Amino acid sequence: MPNWVWMALACLLAALAIPALAPLARRVGLVDHPHGHKTHQRTVPLVGGLGVFLAVGIVAIPAGVVSIAGWPWVVAVLSMLVLGVVDDLSPRSARLRFIWQGAVALLLIYGAGHRLNDLGDLFGQGLLQVEWLAVPFTVFCVVGVINAFNMIDGLDGLSG
Repeated sequence: MPNWVWMALACLLAALAIPALAPLARRVGLVDHPHGHKTHQRTVPLVGGLGVFLAVGIVAIPAGVVSIAGWPWVVAVLSMLVLGVVDDLSPRSARLRFIWQGAVALLLIYGAGHRLNDLGDLFGQGLLQVEWLAVPFTVFCVVGVINAFNMIDGLDGLSG
């Protein structure tokens, strides 16, 4: 099956899963109440991440995306989901979230072998190597992307 079909199926499943999970979220208190800087007027269930995770997980297996070699990615994504749910139920400190995100980045670097060794041909003079800064630079970038998506998601589930 073409990749676009798998992606469309994951989007459809997420669109179905999120409203289906809303009653459970309300029962267990996984909701966001309107106050302060919030723009919503009523309680909003916090299940977008869980719905997307379930949808992608259901589609990834038959699509052949998940393999034994991909375990670091599965663990990284699952651990971020756990952090998100736990933080939504009972807010955690920024320090704890930052350390957790850094650990996830290190898992992807050392477990999955992903790191940013260069910045590409940024100035038209050949590859700009980061060499000995590759690991801390990769951690910085991964944590930055996680937090950028977290800020976007703060706009009433925009990233979901």
